[in-house]
Amino acid sequence: MVGELPICQCLNGFKPKSPHNWDAIDFSEGCVPIEAWSCGVKGKDGFNKFSGLKLPDTTRTWINRSMTLEECKAKCLNNCSCKAYANIDIRGEGSGCVIWFGDLIDIRVVPSAGQDLYIRMAVSDTVQVQGDADVVGNKKKIALVVSFTAMLLLVMLLIIFSYFHCTKRKSRGMEVVEAG
Repeated sequence: MVGELPICQCLNGFKPKSPHNWDAIDFSEGCVPIEAWSCGVKGKDGFNKFSGLKLPDTTRTWINRSMTLEECKAKCLNNCSCKAYANIDIRGEGSGCVIWFGDLIDIRVVPSAGQDLYIRMAVSDTVQVQGDADVVGNKKKIALVVSFTAMLLLVMLLIIFSYFHCTKRKSRGMEVVEAG
């Protein structure tokens, strides 16, 4: 529509490089990881899978058509300039490898037709971000199951209490009738 500005957002685990510019609706400097990654320190870096994306601009990439996704991940992890990786061919299990060096430019969300992109992040962010929506969804599911189970248990206890209470009253009533 005319007059509407494209609103940019940083992916989960990222923040605007220049918050002041973002407030002025200047998104040109992009986003940076919330926590910087530690290239070369084993176990400090990882990758977060972002699904449903248009892959970034391929100006600074490396491609290998025969690599598996795991080989692609290892290659990226061993190169401090590598920012992200993805499958080239997304049919079935996928094959091939594309690795991005430098800034990831022009990523867009395309929920129905997008691809998976694995972006390098600090391990602490990969655990937290791995799927913020999934974590929230799982917490809701767990809360629902726990609530339902507690309600079911409460109803069962009420039924058992009522049964024993009624049985006890009936037996007292019969004792009174027999005695009288």
